[in-house]
Amino acid sequence: MTRLHHAALLVESLEALLPSLAARGWAAEPIRSYPKEGTRERYVSQAGSAAEPAGPAPSGRLLLVEPSGEGAYARALAERGPGLHHLGLAVPGLSAFAAGLPASGWFVHPFSLRGGAQLRDLWLCRPGFPALIEIFEGPAVDGPATLIRAVELPLAEGLRPLLAALGCEAIRAAAGGVALLRTVTGALCVSELLESS
Repeated sequence: MTRLHHAALLVESLEALLPSLAARGWAAEPIRSYPKEGTRERYVSQAGSAAEPAGPAPSGRLLLVEPSGEGAYARALAERGPGLHHLGLAVPGLSAFAAGLPASGWFVHPFSLRGGAQLRDLWLCRPGFPALIEIFEGPAVDGPATLIRAVELPLAEGLRPLLAALGCEAIRAAAGGVALLRTVTGALCVSELLESS
């Protein structure tokens, strides 16, 4: 079963979002730096143990990614600005998942080939799809760190079948024209969160 592990937002500054996160009752975890990728990253989780509203259990984490230096993330921020960058999906078997992709309509991003013959993770893309998809082998996240119940993406009708190939119930087509995060505290437009910094 494919599970949402994280939704990654590309941001200009990790620190600038702190007041907005706190106002939503969310806590910023420590910053981690990844010089090879050219990023500074921070996960966001629920602050405390407030009672959750009724609905499906949260399935994923929120990851904020700030470019540090040059590289793919810095280019993406310069070209498209802040916003949804990728969705990380955990699968029980990466090779088995990859074997089912050829007829799915997804393209394997060249970034996936950086590890040579050893497949560590798989990055998928498709023109018109509003985010990259990172697939890796591993367990889903459970516990207080999980914040996201679902991600809703604005998709043209022709791109909606791509969701079925992912096999992840937490990723859906949006009713409107904006990307939404369905969190434990309610629905939030991605642009609304980023504009509040």
